[in-house]
Amino acid sequence: MTVNIGARMRAILAGTGAVAIAAGLLVASAPAAQAATHGHGIRAGDRGHIGSYLTESGEYVLCGEEENEVWPGVGESVQEETVSTWKQASGDTLAQVNWAIDQFANTDDYSAAAAQLFIWSAIDPGTFASKGGVTGYTSLMGDAGTTVEQYFNNITDASAAVTAATAPVEGSVEFVEGSTPATGTVTAKATGASSGTLTLTGATFEDGSSSKTVNLGETYKYTAPVAAPGASTSFSGTVAGTVKGYPAEVSVWGVADRGDAQKTLLGAGPKEFPWEFSGQARVDVPLPPVPTITTKAIASVTVGDDAHDVAIVKGEVQAGSKITFEAFIQKKGEKLVCDDTNKVFDTKNSPIEISKAGEYTSGKYTTKEVGNLNWIETLRDPSGKVIGKGECGTPNETTVVKPLPTITTKAIPSVTVGDKAHDVAIVTGEVKKGSTITFEAFIQKTGEKLVCEDANKVFDTKGSPIEISKAGEYTSEEYVTATVGNLNWIETLRDPSGKVIGKGDCGAPNETTVVNPLPPVPTTPPAATTPPAPSTPPVATPPLATTGADGMLPLGLGTAGVLLAAAVALLITQRVRAKRELKTTEQIAE
Repeated sequence: MTVNIGARMRAILAGTGAVAIAAGLLVASAPAAQAATHGHGIRAGDRGHIGSYLTESGEYVLCGEEENEVWPGVGESVQEETVSTWKQASGDTLAQVNWAIDQFANTDDYSAAAAQLFIWSAIDPGTFASKGGVTGYTSLMGDAGTTVEQYFNNITDASAAVTAATAPVEGSVEFVEGSTPATGTVTAKATGASSGTLTLTGATFEDGSSSKTVNLGETYKYTAPVAAPGASTSFSGTVAGTVKGYPAEVSVWGVADRGDAQKTLLGAGPKEFPWEFSGQARVDVPLPPVPTITTKAIASVTVGDDAHDVAIVKGEVQAGSKITFEAFIQKKGEKLVCDDTNKVFDTKNSPIEISKAGEYTSGKYTTKEVGNLNWIETLRDPSGKVIGKGECGTPNETTVVKPLPTITTKAIPSVTVGDKAHDVAIVTGEVKKGSTITFEAFIQKTGEKLVCEDANKVFDTKGSPIEISKAGEYTSEEYVTATVGNLNWIETLRDPSGKVIGKGDCGAPNETTVVNPLPPVPTTPPAATTPPAPSTPPVATPPLATTGADGMLPLGLGTAGVLLAAAVALLITQRVRAKRELKTTEQIAE
């Protein structure tokens, strides 16, 4: 703050050197004991010289108490001690006294006189008022009194801005991390100070410097080295400065053999109070998030089908990371293990290289055994370090390998040649939609060798297969038998791709229909003939008269002839019928 007191008054805190107040005297520095003469000032009638005194050592002093004798002092008899109180004056009052001596004791007559009056009014206002206050003195100064009073008022007003100076008791250097670990802001604070020099260690300001004068309370950007992942960066800041001003203390200077009445009060003069505060910061750079890996293996397949695993990678992935897959078979009833003894699949020689999260599919493995196929996926960083691995036997990492469905038949046991026959296929197990069943039948005549081949195939549904999607019983079409013997059925089950996954055996008991011959046709015996009636002796009859007929056979002979003819006709009919039936049987056999 700058205070103008007339054309000749100086700015607050502009002066240097110590200040002294003597039992009577205020001096500009701690003096050697010397005789004093008038310095700057104005006479106020019978109250004498109002202003400063000049010692033989060239120092300007002012009286600490009104109308005391100015003691010249003797060097070897001086005693001195520093005190922080004088006549109940406050710390700020003592600072203002020091300021007035430093600023105005050695300037001009008006300023020195005004400063002397100000000191008396400040240290002992009661006594000063009893003397008539400022006008009690300026009225005795003639024409100069008006100017001195004006200067007195200006000094009094300006002194209100002077407070006892001390070093800041609180301060800090605070770092706030920015959006990245290498940047942020720093703020320095110190109570009672407005600026200072902030020095960074382990970091730099935005302009590349490590030290600069800063306004306390304002933020400044900093940059620090970036630590490696998993490491930390430490840096600090120190803010320092000085507070310049007048302390709330004075030195007592007196003569050893004159007692308290001749004690002299010495001002401490303007001082610089150095201060310093520090702060530290540490930025821990975390390791990048470790990606996670899980799988969702294909849930189940039928033995012989292809199986695969799907690795699901989440999180931040370093470019050059790799995934490998392994598969281990656990047969039914075996203990769960995943080691080289039961490993059936491994992609370690053909890993999948990745650079981001996502889903990655293993190669295909064609299953060969029924059981649980346990997958283990492994994720490695670019250095080859394992950062994620599945566990043996977890549900999502297991493919159940199911057995193939089975097919058997229960053909109709027997028929008579010429009747219809069929087969019934019984399918068990898990069946894929789109699977098909076909039937074939092969005739084995009596006495022939058991074979099932094209030469003796009599029935085939390959042109009209039955499409199925689940287990159950499926009946073939009907076949009309034509040959006596064994009709051997073979049923075939194919998966949707046409691959044969089940087939019957030639001649198996449940897959054979016995074709029996027709029963023999019974022969009809000839009808029994009626023996001729015994002859009755003729009775002599008298001859009749002829009526125009040539004559008639005897009645008995005519009747016998008719019966004989009927018997012959019946026998012929039976033979013809038998011959026809025999011919039909031969045709069927052919």
